[in-house]
Amino acid sequence: MKSVAMLAGDVRSGASTAILSSSYATDPLRWFGAGVADLSFTTPDTADYSAQSHFTVRFEVNSPLSSTFNDTFTASSTLVPQASNVIAANAFGGLNGPGGAIFGFGPPNEFGPGTESGNPTFTGSLSPGMYTPVVRMLARAFADRGPETGAANASFAFTLDFTPAEPSPTPRA
Repeated sequence: MKSVAMLAGDVRSGASTAILSSSYATDPLRWFGAGVADLSFTTPDTADYSAQSHFTVRFEVNSPLSSTFNDTFTASSTLVPQASNVIAANAFGGLNGPGGAIFGFGPPNEFGPGTESGNPTFTGSLSPGMYTPVVRMLARAFADRGPETGAANASFAFTLDFTPAEPSPTPRA
């Protein structure tokens, strides 16, 4: 899935793009997703741009599973001159289950130019119940003290693998 928005004028221009690719139907025990959010702009006065790529799905576990989540993400943003300081590129995600958050990573709200990257990995057991994985990349800019030029980019690629749990040994008499 791809979404693009562009603006071109006499003295201002901008573009926002978000792309998401995912699969969980082909192999229900191996999920993957990849996304990117990009934006760039030039403005003589004000601008408000955003792009995000977001993966969320709700699923039910009927018998115990082992799970492994692997993610790679990058996020960077620049603003010239650094006048408004309201620009962000960030990555965050996690897995919610019957008792609340099972794991999570990343700052959900961080503004300011900079770069971050990571490779979070989480391994654990899932008991029967409802679960919701969330992975989100956000690129956002709000300029109110132009003229300014800015750019932000965030991307992710993850796998979520499931393995049926080993049955408990049966005691012998």
